[in-house]
Amino acid sequence: MNSRFSARFLYGTSPWNAAVLLLLLAFYAALSRWLFVAKVGSGARGVLLTGFVGLLLVGVILYYGSRQAAMSRLLDAETKHAESEKQMAYKLQGAFLQQGLPVASNLGFSATYLPATLGTLVGGDWYDAFELSRGRIMFSIGDVAGHGIEAAVTMSRARQAIIAAALQDSEPGSILVRANTALLLQDTKFATAICGYIDTATLEVTYATAGHPPGIMIDKDGSAQLLEYDGLPLGVAQNAVYPTFRLDAQRDSLLVLYTDGALEYDRDLLEGERRMLQTATDIAVRRVKDPAGAIQDAIFAEYEPLDDVAILAISFHDQAQDNGEQGDSERWSIGLQGTRAPFSEK
Repeated sequence: MNSRFSARFLYGTSPWNAAVLLLLLAFYAALSRWLFVAKVGSGARGVLLTGFVGLLLVGVILYYGSRQAAMSRLLDAETKHAESEKQMAYKLQGAFLQQGLPVASNLGFSATYLPATLGTLVGGDWYDAFELSRGRIMFSIGDVAGHGIEAAVTMSRARQAIIAAALQDSEPGSILVRANTALLLQDTKFATAICGYIDTATLEVTYATAGHPPGIMIDKDGSAQLLEYDGLPLGVAQNAVYPTFRLDAQRDSLLVLYTDGALEYDRDLLEGERRMLQTATDIAVRRVKDPAGAIQDAIFAEYEPLDDVAILAISFHDQAQDNGEQGDSERWSIGLQGTRAPFSEK
């Protein structure tokens, strides 16, 4: 019996184990009947008892070996399925994520996406920013409940519903109403989101929220505030109302939008909010070239993400940069190029 057969015998398929055990028991039964018929002495009975104990031990080994093998095969199958779903979700997420951001003379855009590292926790976050008409840029960021392929597909539906509504409506609150109706009709998972517009001429920001963590606005002097928010997540209730909020962004201010994965890295939301506010303020004051990437790096320098993370940072400047005035503009050069942080398969 070679090593491969031995491995199959002890930990292999149950048919082999059952066949061997039946043969041994049949042999033992025949031997026992002959010995007792022959009325052998106590010594033979001792041998018989020893044989019985030995066969019992072999049966126990075969039984638990078979169970271990079955559990190992089941675990291997589940692992392969999970890895397959994870890779598919990565591909879907990479295809869904926007590959470029708008270019505007007085706006800078920086974005990053970081998938969770635990198991198949991939799929539900997105961000968008694009010019709908001259001087008017639309943005959105959101997060679908759950993970995996189903969450990635729902994310695509929610994102496309918002884009489709934005082509027909100029009011962020009304856009979320339309998106909410679309998700309810499709009976999908619920999603949180923020969507809005920026007027590049006046730097007025209009936005609405749907159960999403509030955005952060940091002025050039480093004062930061959490933006107003209201509204249920999308896909939860009929007739949900989403109010529209308005604010005027100032020169050299920074708007930071993010998904809740940026707050849940140690399962302490209050601490996560405090650290996000502090980190975003520090990044804004230092005028780094890629604020979204810098915020991500600072937060996850010591933690692994427990959920997907998307961050969209928008910086505001003077229109005078069109005329060649440099000022602080070089410190925002990454945004003015309309680039994005790479998709990270961590």
